[in-house]
Amino acid sequence: MDQGRIGDIRYIHGSGKGYYGSYGLLNIGTHIINNIIAFGDHASSVIASLTTNGHPITPQDVVPSPSGRDIAGEFIMATMQFQGGIRATLVQHRFPEMAPIGHYMELHGAEGRILCQSHQSIQREVNQVPYELPSDLEAAIPAFVTCYNYSRYHMALSNVTPDDVLNGRREQILKRRKEVQLRTIGRRRRYNKRVKELSAGSP
Repeated sequence: MDQGRIGDIRYIHGSGKGYYGSYGLLNIGTHIINNIIAFGDHASSVIASLTTNGHPITPQDVVPSPSGRDIAGEFIMATMQFQGGIRATLVQHRFPEMAPIGHYMELHGAEGRILCQSHQSIQREVNQVPYELPSDLEAAIPAFVTCYNYSRYHMALSNVTPDDVLNGRREQILKRRKEVQLRTIGRRRRYNKRVKELSAGSP
C-alpha cells in the first residue's frame, strides 16, 4: 500500500465480529473507525442507521450491555464521506454466532484492493505455531475461533466466555463465583482464628 500498488484509495469498508451492534461499536468499532480515519483523513459528513428487530431504535429498545452500560441498536451501518472523495462504510451487525475473523477493514483503490484482518488474538496465538501445510492453518483458525467464543474466558467480560454472555449465563456464573469466594474466605478466617486461639493457649 505504501508503494502505491492499489492506487489512490476510493472506498473503505469495515466490519465487526458480530456482537450486538452498539456493543461492538463501543468496544472494537472504535479501532476500525480510527483506522478508517487514518486513511480517509477528515470526514465531511456521516450518515448512520440503527435498527433493532427491523425497525429504527426507540427508547424501548435500550438494553444493558455486558459491561453494564445502556446500549441500543442491534444493527448499525454508518456511511462516511471524506475530503478528497473517499467514502467509507462501517457495519456493526449482530450475527447468530460471533465471528472474530469477520473483524476486518478493506481498502479499495483505483488499481486493486487490500483486506486487513487485524484480529490480534489470531495473529498472536495461531501464528505462534509453525504450520507445515496451508491446510493445517486453515483447520487451526476455525478451531481457535470456536475456542475463543465457547471456551476461553475474556477479561473484558468479567472472565466468562462470549457464549456465556450471549446466552444469559454471565450473571449466574458471577453469582456462583462470588458465593464460592465468600465460603473460601469464611473458611480461611475461621482457620486463622482457630490457629490464633491455639497459639494464645500454648504455654
